[in-house]
Amino acid sequence: MKKEVLFLLLDDFADWEGAFLATGLNTGLTMAGGGTPYVSRTLTPTKKQVRSIGGLVVTVDYTAATMPEDYAALILVGGMQWQSEEARRVVPVVEAALARGILVGAICNAASFLAAHGFLNGVRHTGNTLEMLKAWGGGRYTAEALYEERQAVRDGNIVTASSTNTECTGNNGPARTIHPRFLGTRRGAAARTRPRNQPACRGPANDLGAHSGPSAGDARADAAAPAGARNRNLHGLLGTLDGRRAGGGGRTA
Repeated sequence: MKKEVLFLLLDDFADWEGAFLATGLNTGLTMAGGGTPYVSRTLTPTKKQVRSIGGLVVTVDYTAATMPEDYAALILVGGMQWQSEEARRVVPVVEAALARGILVGAICNAASFLAAHGFLNGVRHTGNTLEMLKAWGGGRYTAEALYEERQAVRDGNIVTASSTNTECTGNNGPARTIHPRFLGTRRGAAARTRPRNQPACRGPANDLGAHSGPSAGDARADAAAPAGARNRNLHGLLGTLDGRRAGGGGRTA
């Protein structure tokens, strides 16, 4: 039986931020040898339907009241409502997942949400910027020294990612920071940083508050990138989950 990966969505969620990852998990198109032991499912705290920033309506599989206790990972997809009352109902969901040793990933403003509720204290992490984490977290965020200016960071069962990694075509996206099978380093080794001559990857919203879109140069770089390059973004969590299934679970950047 396939293990479920739950994508938690709020109204005004960022359509693009979970797209590549969900595709890889559900179809296995990037898993070595093909096939996948995972299936993507959607979750909200209380609502049966949510609407994305792009206007797409999703009827979710679960609410917090009906979600399973046993699942492979929880992915908090970024968006514009992570400071809402509905977002506060996510806190016990995250607490329960971490208590069970379940991997929790947070993208963009969802990483700021983790900071605001103290989940990032004591773990290495990233986010949209350190300034944003401090602004959202206030006195509940005490982990400034553990912030890393990277596109994705894993420490234990918490994975944080900035908004810029979701369409990264280079070698410093989640594929290169989360799991050593695809990174090519031993478990626990430091992740590679972006080469000086490689421009930072930019998604359709570099910061969801500012809605800054990709430049013409970004578009040309995307068009010129090999077809498989973008798929490397899927490898991050796919590799993490695959390593956990095989009995792994150490820290990697």
